[in-house]
Parts: sequence; C-alpha cells; structure tokens
Amino acid sequence: MIVLNRCGKGWLDVYTTSKESNSSRLPGSAAIQQYLRDIQAIPVLTTVEEKQLGQKVALGDPAARDLLISSNLRLVVKVSRHYLGRGVSLEDLIEEGNLGLMRAVETFNYEVSTRFSTYAVYWIKQSMRRAVINQGRLVRLPAYLVSLMAKWHRASAVLTDRLGRLPMDQEVAEALQLTERKAKVVFLALNLSRVIPNSQELNPKMEIGLEVVIPDTRAWPVGNQLHEADCLERIFQGIQDLDPLESKWIQYRFGLFGKEPMGLWAAAQKFGFSRERARTLEKQAIGRLTRLARQR
Repeated sequence: MIVLNRCGKGWLDVYTTSKESNSSRLPGSAAIQQYLRDIQAIPVLTTVEEKQLGQKVALGDPAARDLLISSNLRLVVKVSRHYLGRGVSLEDLIEEGNLGLMRAVETFNYEVSTRFSTYAVYWIKQSMRRAVINQGRLVRLPAYLVSLMAKWHRASAVLTDRLGRLPMDQEVAEALQLTERKAKVVFLALNLSRVIPNSQELNPKMEIGLEVVIPDTRAWPVGNQLHEADCLERIFQGIQDLDPLESKWIQYRFGLFGKEPMGLWAAAQKFGFSRERARTLEKQAIGRLTRLARQR
C-alpha cells in the first residue's frame, strides 16, 4: 500500500510541465498506474509557496503539511526510477520514498534559501536505499556493511585498471586501509554475496531458500539419515519378534512406544530383578535383537 497520509491525489515527474503519461513508462500494477495518473493534477509549488507552507507546518498546521507533501509526491516517483531493478518493487519504493518525504516536511527549515525539493531528495533517497538494503537481498546486511562493500567494489575497479588484472581481496583491503577485523567481516559478506545471488536475479516464480545454497554442516548427510531410518525400522520390527519379557524390557529400558526411558537399576526394580539378572537379560535381548535386525 502506498502511503498518502491524507494527501489527496496527484503527482508525476517533478520537473515535467506536460500532462503526457510518463507513468506508462514505469512498471507496476493497475493500481499503481492509476495512482500515477491521479497525481498529475497537483501543481508544483513555487519557492515562495514552499516557504509559506513551511512556516505554517512549523506552527502545526496539518493542512499545510498535507499540501506540501502532496505537491512533492511526483519527486518521489522521479527518484524511484533510479532504484528499480534492485529487488524492491515500484510500489514499495514509492511507499518508502513517501515516508522519507514526510520526514523531510517535518524537519524542513523554511528560513534557509534551499528549495524544499532539494532538501527532500536526501530523505527520499535515504529511505529508498534502506529499503533496497533490507528487502533487496536474501540475506540482510547492515547498512554500514553495504556502504563498505560499495567502497570495496569501487576500489577494486580502480585497482583493476591500475594493475591490469583483478586484485586480490587482501590488496583491496590494504588500499582501503581496513583493520584486520573489518577486513574479515567484508570477506565474509563478499563470500556470501558470491554464493547467494540478489533476489532480482532469481526467477520470481522460483522459491529458493538458504538451505539450497548454504549447506547445513550440522545435519547428517541424506544417505546416513536413510541408513539410520532403515536400521530403526528393522529394530522395531525385531522387537516384535523377541520373547515377551525381552521385548517388554527393551521398551521400558530405552523408552520405546511412548514409554519413558529408565535406568538399569530403576528398570530392575520395576521387574523385580537383581542388577546382575537385569544386565544378563538386557545383554541377551540386545544380542538377539541385533541378529534379527541383520537377518532382515
């Protein structure tokens, strides 16, 4: 949902005076296309009008705040075009940009000579960049790390031209004068980005999870899991073929078929056996169960 905040309808390209449908050049649903057409009606404010509205906003006038926001919604669309194709939809970009625009209205100083649109662009871009960082990747990275990686790529390009080859990671780290700790963090982030593609590079109809590209080293291999499941199946079948006493002992001793596992002495007391008798029965039952499982 696009944030309008009671601003009414209207907006297009902020520096366009023509009423031609530039909105048709932008991707999006029918709702966003209608939104783009609706906002064309709101005129762009002059410098004097911006200052007058800014003064009223400072005094707490909600109507002036809404008018200043709605008159600059076209600026959000203009900026959003630069962030398309980065894993965030046009609707989300506009929504985030509108939030940045609202923040700009609240902090704008009407007494300075800067145009409001010039001031608002900073907040709009900042909001959209955060959306790209947080939503445009399968794995979320901190904003400072994304900025550091951008510097890394620029430095890598410079070194490539200078050296005539792709630089090593350590060479780029030295060029950026990174500490050992920061260099390790960047190395991990780079390796992760090389393994996991950005979401815009994926087929949108294909669901992909981290388990597809990053193996879980804590989990058993599938072959071992199948072997264990097969062994357990043969053991449970073998328990049914044991003598009734041996079968009952195994079930209570190891907590099978819904029973709680018991210690050797606790199980011996339940069955009225001595410790030696319990050990002998258990050894006999496990031996017979092993033979039955192997036969199967």
